[in-house]
Amino acid sequence: MKRSKKITAILLTAFVVLSMSACSGKTVEETPENTTSADVQVASPDVSAIGDSAKKLYVGIDMIEITSDKMNFYFSDLDMSKVESFYAVKAQDGYTDHFVIVKLNDNAYSSQVSDIFKAYAAELSETYADYAPIEADRAAKAQISVVGDSYVVLIISEDNSAVLSSVKSFF
Repeated sequence: MKRSKKITAILLTAFVVLSMSACSGKTVEETPENTTSADVQVASPDVSAIGDSAKKLYVGIDMIEITSDKMNFYFSDLDMSKVESFYAVKAQDGYTDHFVIVKLNDNAYSSQVSDIFKAYAAELSETYADYAPIEADRAAKAQISVVGDSYVVLIISEDNSAVLSSVKSFF
């Protein structure tokens, strides 16, 4: 008799525990069984959000926006019809610091954009060579990277790797 009371008590306790867990209010989100990873769309990072984050790393330097009309002036070889969106700022007051990110419509154009950015940084370095050798050196060490296939970044900063790391955190 004692044994049957123990078994009954154990079963009753198990039943109460299961009942309470079933009524806990938590819901399980159902997912369609036929969903594949190819069906899931990942949003592309916004160049303005990336740029705003990177710009915060240029401490103590007044950065001004490079607008679309100025993009053609600074990067005259850049085919803006192949650029989906961009964010660009540059230092004023004699500094060479720049942050430019372009999102391309055509991934095949990324190597040409990299070359345009390299030529720009080299020209900037040459311009500053005679009167601001530290700035010329900074421009000569510009970081040009293709990130996420369709984004090309130009970074001229005191700490290029920190700015690039900030950019990569969006991908």
